[in-house]
Amino acid sequence: LREGFGSNVLGIGVACLMLTACGSEASGGGAGAGAAGSGIDPADASFEKTVQPLFNQACNCHQSSPILMAPFSLKPGEAYANLVGKPAMQLPSMSLVKAGALNSSYLWHKVNGTQAQVGGSGLIMPSTIPLNADELRIIERWIAAGAPP
Repeated sequence: LREGFGSNVLGIGVACLMLTACGSEASGGGAGAGAAGSGIDPADASFEKTVQPLFNQACNCHQSSPILMAPFSLKPGEAYANLVGKPAMQLPSMSLVKAGALNSSYLWHKVNGTQAQVGGSGLIMPSTIPLNADELRIIERWIAAGAPP
């Protein structure tokens, strides 16, 4: 499913490791400081350059055509608007992505399998092949950087 994607993710993951650590939210703190206080250059964590390619490879149910097999689309041109600032269906009191606030982003809990710990439900996503550490780091850095487009 993601055979050709591994080298790209590894390269992105290595680049992510070379940058400064994430803000207080990524390390379990409060609301986080977003791009301005995270030490992460938003250009290095842009949705279009880093996160969308990951979704394209790993999130097939959210990209199926002609009939979507998931409750919302992660297709290019639709994913960002469907995630940032939108309430999670399984936990409406939490946004899918709260810019700059990793632990307040339901997406982060879903990809880590910690959704039940915050009052959510369902399976880890993607359920067939969970994301590896490098792939998780891409999402972590994007949210911590303020979820730049």
